[in-house]
Amino acid sequence: MDYGPDALSQVDLGMSNRNASSYFELPLKFDRRKILFGGAAILLVGCGASISEYQQFAQAGTAYAAALDKLLEATGAILLDASSERLLANDTNSDVQEDTKRYDRITDLDERWLVLLRRMRSHTSLLKRYFDTLYELATSDAPAKAQAAAAKIGTELANLGVLFRTAPPTAGQVFGKVGEIVIKAQIRGALRAELETREKTIRSEMKIQEELLKFLEIKLTEDLKQVQSIKSDRYLRTPYIALQPVEKSEGWVEKRKEIRLITFRIDELDKAQKAASSLLEAFEALLQNDLTPARAAELLADIEAFLKLTQRLNA
Repeated sequence: MDYGPDALSQVDLGMSNRNASSYFELPLKFDRRKILFGGAAILLVGCGASISEYQQFAQAGTAYAAALDKLLEATGAILLDASSERLLANDTNSDVQEDTKRYDRITDLDERWLVLLRRMRSHTSLLKRYFDTLYELATSDAPAKAQAAAAKIGTELANLGVLFRTAPPTAGQVFGKVGEIVIKAQIRGALRAELETREKTIRSEMKIQEELLKFLEIKLTEDLKQVQSIKSDRYLRTPYIALQPVEKSEGWVEKRKEIRLITFRIDELDKAQKAASSLLEAFEALLQNDLTPARAAELLADIEAFLKLTQRLNA
């Protein structure tokens, strides 16, 4: 069965209404209220997700998006390889009209797939920019610029996602530990506000990624199996059953290993979807102040496995 790009209309990519919000502001005053605010900041830093947890999540998101981009690149190469193999396997060498129709039909299907993959890469690029900006916000001592950038990217991301269904005032000179804690509280508050403001958008876009990866896993499995079968017949079975001995036997052995090991790549395709699911789970945990070190480590391990898969697919 062929899984064309039009089949995406059957995939549930439920999109929520997306809204932007104003910046989270924490004005500072150099009077006795500063002391009261400092005390409140200490309480804020003492509860909820820490800045380092936001940093870990942002870094994991960036790594995930980079790996996904590599997967999409590999998908394009594999689908072209598979369609080329199908063309050669079905070449009649006698009926020019039939061969022309087949070539044009498969080439048109390739182009529609490539258009879809380009959109997905644009979506992934925006997602990566969002995570990069979120990390910048988590490491900044003046988060307004980064927060504005995150808001802009979040809106762009939401708008692009539809295609798949068709500064606070500067603190001034704040001295001592109280000032440091106040800045941390400001950053942390901005991080919290940013994620809560775009909670529905980010959840929806990550779910889109998760659903599309399920779809791509089906497509890649089909294409890799076809490539393996056709190449096995052409390069392995045909020369082996011929009456004369196999020429360049060492090359035949290497080719056989290469073709048979495609099975391993097929078996690993679920790593992409697992990484997407882990990232979504980490996002929900972060919103619930429950992104533990163990869960963060598991997320990074899933993304590392995903990255290694993309490297093998691109090899």
